[in-house]
Amino acid sequence: MGALRRGVRGSARESLQVRYGALQALYYFGTCALGGFAAIFLGYKGLSNSLIGVATGASCILSVVLMPAISMLLERKPGLGIPRVVRSLTLGSVACYVVLALAPLPTYAVIVLFAIANAMSLAIAPFLSQLAMGFNRIGMPINFGLARGMGSVSYAVGAVGLSRLVELSSPGVLAGLFVLSGVVLLAVLASMPTCEAPVKAGAVQAKEPRSQADQTLGSTGRAPAACDSAEGMATAAGTVVDAPAGDALGATAGDALDATTGGAPEAPAGDAPGELDASHGAKGRHEDERGGAFREILRERVLLMVLAGFMVAFIACNCLSVYLIDIVVNVGGDTSMYGVAIFCMAASELPAMALVPLLRRRFSTGTLFMVVGAAYLLRNMIVVCATSVPMVFIGLLFQSTSYGLLTPLLTCYIAEVCSPRSEMLGQTLLSVATTGVGAMVGTVCGGVLQDTYGIQAMLLFVAVATVAAAFMFFVAGARARREETVRQEGAVRREEATC
Repeated sequence: MGALRRGVRGSARESLQVRYGALQALYYFGTCALGGFAAIFLGYKGLSNSLIGVATGASCILSVVLMPAISMLLERKPGLGIPRVVRSLTLGSVACYVVLALAPLPTYAVIVLFAIANAMSLAIAPFLSQLAMGFNRIGMPINFGLARGMGSVSYAVGAVGLSRLVELSSPGVLAGLFVLSGVVLLAVLASMPTCEAPVKAGAVQAKEPRSQADQTLGSTGRAPAACDSAEGMATAAGTVVDAPAGDALGATAGDALDATTGGAPEAPAGDAPGELDASHGAKGRHEDERGGAFREILRERVLLMVLAGFMVAFIACNCLSVYLIDIVVNVGGDTSMYGVAIFCMAASELPAMALVPLLRRRFSTGTLFMVVGAAYLLRNMIVVCATSVPMVFIGLLFQSTSYGLLTPLLTCYIAEVCSPRSEMLGQTLLSVATTGVGAMVGTVCGGVLQDTYGIQAMLLFVAVATVAAAFMFFVAGARARREETVRQEGAVRREEATC
């Protein structure tokens, strides 16, 4: 009987992993159809290159505003839930793109509709990441890196296939495929189980900010992280307690232990027992949580430095990726070589993304951050100094150990160091720093530098930004390693004291 139950649980986990991987694949295929072919589609709708830049830049700016706004809404209205947010954003982007494709519109309307559609599409990414972290917390483990790698492969295959379809028909086919991917994504999302469970009596609704001692169990010196093995946490706790949907869709093992022991938050010092009624206590908690997520994020110095480094690295990489066709042509390549370069870059991400849980068990998070910094340095410098197409290919293959390694690593690190109420903000800031600010600044700076001073000026800008980003990753990695050493020593001392 025990073997049968284990078999059923294993099948359920595999089914959930497949469905979540399908979500990522469908999302990034749609992202490729909408954003990856933006220049082709908007040119087909009659926009000049300058207006295409305005439309894509406006979508990045709008996404920077939209993602934190939705995150704050989820914090204030936990009952809203991440699946509902993903459904609403998907339906909104699909509706805008359908109107954009079918209706004859003036230029300003095309710009506005595309900016809204692309901003909504970009805003989905952090909530898909948070959905995986929520399942992990309640004992339904998902290998986020593997699923995210499936998204990268889907983007790569989509880029090749869509370019061929556009050649055979017209850019109008992009709208139909984007709508199809959105409809299938909604169907897969509806088939997934809920990651919410009834709240036990005495359960804590939001995890309080952790003390320095509580934050010791990170990376190599902590209990399994949310993206590694949450099942053991839930089993050890003996029960699974739900936190608000906006607070990571699930309670941690510590919250579950509080629930099983019947623990309750202590009254503030100076208040006699029973002096505060339930409504006053709830109001106090609500007031404390507003803005508390920002304060918690600001205390995580390593996280802030890594986010800053990722943003600068994304600016440099976006210059290279958006204007990669110019780089390939500059070293003697053509459009077909450009397609191969895009495929190699996106497809190379899967191995590193899938291996992140194993790497985190073997190496400290700080060490991996330093590896990412070195990989970004090699990736961009090889491309900047390339004198032939094969050199460009070699440089882009380091996409695996730079962006491919960092994306799931940082997603898991945010789930590890942030409390449930600040984790949503952390995942949102990750997307804001990359697909928001990084993409916008990279696109604008790369275009302006090329038009004004030539491609060599843009490559010099990429080199300087890459060195700055690598320095931030090295400093953040060294600091993270020191903190991990202190945490492990503290854990050993506490264990010796208890003995």
